[in-house]
Amino acid sequence: ALPQGKSHGRAWEVPLKDFDETIDMNVKGVANMVRHFIPQMIQNATSASDSLTGTFVAMSSGLGRSPHPHCAAYCASKFAIEGMMKSVAMSLPDSMCAVPLAPGFVAPSQKNVTSAGEGTVQHHHLSNINNRGCPTDEDKSHINRWVNVAGPMILRLNRKDNGRSMSVKGFHTLRDRQSWIIQDGTGVPMNNNM
Repeated sequence: ALPQGKSHGRAWEVPLKDFDETIDMNVKGVANMVRHFIPQMIQNATSASDSLTGTFVAMSSGLGRSPHPHCAAYCASKFAIEGMMKSVAMSLPDSMCAVPLAPGFVAPSQKNVTSAGEGTVQHHHLSNINNRGCPTDEDKSHINRWVNVAGPMILRLNRKDNGRSMSVKGFHTLRDRQSWIIQDGTGVPMNNNM
């Protein structure tokens, strides 16, 4: 599924205002979260005795790992998240981790993906919304499935995952995963003295 809206299009076709809005939301929004949460998390880490004291997960996208000719603004914003989270990861204390996560296709109207990761693209809106503006029962079922897979995966993240690009298994097609320039598990050197 392709991102919908005004930022959808070839790079030279996206109006500056729409491009800026995409960057403001997807990049600056995460940067603001980093700016406000990471210092407190570091402070908590220095006073805690637990082995892992904090995990920061930022939503990337399959389109943050693979370019698309009609999603330039969105791709740029999600590639930025990949780089930002890897940079944050390199500067965290040993008891913390930061991970860019490609959530995959949560609603059935995004893609049909089997548990083996095979599937077909359905190019339309990200969610089947009924006439009251609410997700359909089918969407709710798929969202619950995603939560049941992603939730435990996120809760299991630890220091060995720090800086690694991650995705929710079973919610990306094999074809999409094979197109990724940044593959799952791609990390960064963990030399904090850089």
